[in-house]
Amino acid sequence: MSKCITQDCAMLWRFIVKKGGWWGVLRLTREWAPTFSLAEVEQHLATLHKGGFLEAMRLRDGTVYSFTAKCLPLPGEDVQHAEPFEPQTPGPRRPEVMGSHYVPPASTYRSGALDFVRLPSVLMGQPQPYRSTLA
Repeated sequence: MSKCITQDCAMLWRFIVKKGGWWGVLRLTREWAPTFSLAEVEQHLATLHKGGFLEAMRLRDGTVYSFTAKCLPLPGEDVQHAEPFEPQTPGPRRPEVMGSHYVPPASTYRSGALDFVRLPSVLMGQPQPYRSTLA
């Protein structure tokens, strides 16, 4: 390997290329927990970025790394560049309701089933008149 790329760096690089997407140090450390420590993963990613093998993007939470079309493949590795990753926002789950008046959904109850003032409850076969609890 060239540019001080070790076998450990190559393993992380192959993993990122195979899985695709953007990877942070903590996320990679969780994937490689028994093998690499946090400091080792951070050092390997910095080395791969410095050599041009990974692209880095700085976010508010930290730096994330990915293999993109701008990146170089490792020597001896044949990589097909994937399409650029662009997050897609899903469409709304329901139609826009703020532009029109609200229509409640149709009830599945029989008519008068929840009208306790006009229609008394039935307890043990006997009608019970409605009694307010405010009295």
